[in-house]
Amino acid sequence: MLKIRKNPNEISRVVSSGALSYNKAEARRRKKTSTRPLIVLGVIGFAVSIYSYSHFIIFSNDCQQLGKSDTPPKKALVIAKNSNKENTTVYTLDDASAQKIANKWDKARDTFVTGGAWHQHPLVVKSYKQRLAANSPNFVAHLLEKYGKRQKCLSIGCGDGGIELEMVKGGVYETMRGVDLSPARVETANQAVPEELKGKMEFLVQNAEKDLNGQEYDLVLFTHALHHIFDLESMSRALRDRIMKPKDVILVLEEYVGPVRWQFSDHHLNLMADFLHNVESKFPHYTEKIRQNPLWDGTKFVPPNAESVEQDDPSETIRSNEIVSVLSDHLSLIEDVPLGGNFFQWIFHNVYNSLTDEEGTIIVKMMLEAKMKTIQNGDLTSDYVFQVWKLPS
Repeated sequence: MLKIRKNPNEISRVVSSGALSYNKAEARRRKKTSTRPLIVLGVIGFAVSIYSYSHFIIFSNDCQQLGKSDTPPKKALVIAKNSNKENTTVYTLDDASAQKIANKWDKARDTFVTGGAWHQHPLVVKSYKQRLAANSPNFVAHLLEKYGKRQKCLSIGCGDGGIELEMVKGGVYETMRGVDLSPARVETANQAVPEELKGKMEFLVQNAEKDLNGQEYDLVLFTHALHHIFDLESMSRALRDRIMKPKDVILVLEEYVGPVRWQFSDHHLNLMADFLHNVESKFPHYTEKIRQNPLWDGTKFVPPNAESVEQDDPSETIRSNEIVSVLSDHLSLIEDVPLGGNFFQWIFHNVYNSLTDEEGTIIVKMMLEAKMKTIQNGDLTSDYVFQVWKLPS
């Protein structure tokens, strides 16, 4: 299992009030995406590492989950027979694929994506913060106001520790431990800790599933991690049974929970195409710029190529659309905030750097408003969410 955190330096984690229903709207979306049952058992969720706005963490263990899911690529599955339960689902990587992921993110550690990424456009970043902030000044203030000061935090997939440092400075917790499988990122995180905070913060190279025990943490933090996890069930059980304190503990999650490999439904793709047709009719002189997005040819919007996504990172969004349902089997949801993302991640992919002038900013604003309208109307569910979970009563 892997973790990845995106853009910690660009988007502060600030939380808003709000709610998102996963019932009717999610059912509609799942009907529109291909699903089929899998009968699988395995043991291992493996992998590692990160780059400048991304980090990873692994969990590995047995898995016991019955149900349906979007089928990940065959290379990511191990099929076996479970003597205890005939219907068991597990997702895992072979060692070669795991090493491929590690190599990719290790090499990219000191690089930064330039061009048209959504997290590089100031208006998108501002909107994202506002969705999270609500009536609180920022993420840190919200956590402190709503959930009180915590004694000990565990950040799984801490990367370079930027968010963790912000939170300890803001008084969210007394002490914290960050774990990550990337030695380089852990080294960077430790070097960034001010002298006066060295007794309150530590960053370690650890496999959280194997190495962490004791039920000593009253706050567990994941940001953009679970959509890289193969064995969600083992991770959830580890949190519930071995990592989180028995009482008064919260799991803070900011995550992509949309379609696997970004293979959007036809309905979703048509909504994006309709929006782009509208933009090109109102701003015809922007047509050439907008069509720099390789997913849009002026006629239809196509999803990213699933095979290319897998080749780039076999763990990418491997079970993203199952995150909420699996967590619900083990924990209780107490705060749920839709962050959008249904449009902004891909609709202007490779184009955002061309939309920074006055009219370009208007176009981006139109997109952000249209995106949230589709969620509010129940046409789509939010692909990104902020959530807080607790142990069941």
